[in-house]
Amino acid sequence: MRRKIVEAVVVNKNSQKGVAQMYGFTEATVSHYVRAYKNEGNAGLTYKKRGRRLQSCTKLCLENEEKVRDVIEHHTPDQVGLECVLWTRKAVRQYISDTYGITYSVRDMGDVLKRWGFTPQKPMKVAILIWFSIGLRSITQPFKRKLSKKKPPYIGQMKWD
Repeated sequence: MRRKIVEAVVVNKNSQKGVAQMYGFTEATVSHYVRAYKNEGNAGLTYKKRGRRLQSCTKLCLENEEKVRDVIEHHTPDQVGLECVLWTRKAVRQYISDTYGITYSVRDMGDVLKRWGFTPQKPMKVAILIWFSIGLRSITQPFKRKLSKKKPPYIGQMKWD
């Protein structure tokens, strides 16, 4: 688009005001494009990278993030020494704190997990059975009755509680 604007002004000899109205830009913007073209040539018309740099505002370095993601994908929390079976925001937060000494709030941990591509999901039936078998909740008759009346609680392999 910048090239078309500059071409209309420089090559076709249209006025900057007319080109600005034709393309829906301000006169100052058109003037800026023409000046950049005259000073730097076609290089002045390229779009510059904007925004913050990748990894500029993260607590973990890229290498450690990869390690944590690998642990989440291939291990369960009890395999890495935590007291739970399913990965939750709190479990990931605890693992990072224990391993790297870096603390996140639970809210921030949810944002980090979302950025890494993890989403909250319901647990597999096997995970629920493991959860009960290690004694986090005992399977008793009153609990079975409560469970039969209602749907199971929304807990996930990546529960964001």
